[in-house]
Amino acid sequence: MKYSKLTNKSNIFLKRFTHTSRHIHCSKLVRRLKYKTYLDYGTGDGQLFEFIKIKKKSKYYAYEPYKKMYQQFINNKKKLSHVKLIKKEEDLRKKYYDIISINEVIEHLPPKKIIKLFKIIKSITKKNSFIIISVPIEIGLSSLVKNLIRLLFNSKHEGLNLNNLIRSIFQKKIYRGKGNYYKSHIGFNHLDLKQNLEIHFSIINISYSPFNILKNFLNSQIFFVCRV
Repeated sequence: MKYSKLTNKSNIFLKRFTHTSRHIHCSKLVRRLKYKTYLDYGTGDGQLFEFIKIKKKSKYYAYEPYKKMYQQFINNKKKLSHVKLIKKEEDLRKKYYDIISINEVIEHLPPKKIIKLFKIIKSITKKNSFIIISVPIEIGLSSLVKNLIRLLFNSKHEGLNLNNLIRSIFQKKIYRGKGNYYKSHIGFNHLDLKQNLEIHFSIINISYSPFNILKNFLNSQIFFVCRV
């Protein structure tokens, strides 16, 4: 299935709304920053670039190692002719990118892979580069609303059961398995990520989507803008 059918072109209105909102939010964050080189890390089918305001003197890159997503990006190439697609990690340029965005990626990674990702980011950014990271909010009231919608529309999520639903609401730890990749969002806690980011980077801004005014109370995504 096309990634867009699961996100901003889903047949479920709330999914379309929240995913479109996060793309718009990210594009606004990018617009506020000065840059000449921009990389979207884990770009998927590249739909974010449809929202980014292109600067003539800037260069745009997308990195997608997953074969199926890489092919979906290729299929969208007519819309993304201004973006250079990178498939292999070794082709990422060292100390080069002014802004790196990482959207809806980290929640799928186990702790060791997150640390590896941070090392990669540090190696390919310049001094004082910006990193924009967005992840879903899967705890508290937001988790209750999201999971009720998943159940209502029969949207399959590994680990979605009554016990884990209650644990998510009360921010209790949920076992996510031993794999190298988590398909499901169940058990992800953005507060743990925040603590990890504070160790490796400087967080200069935190915002939320789709309703920034509601902060952590009832939102779909949280955005961290960091400096190396």
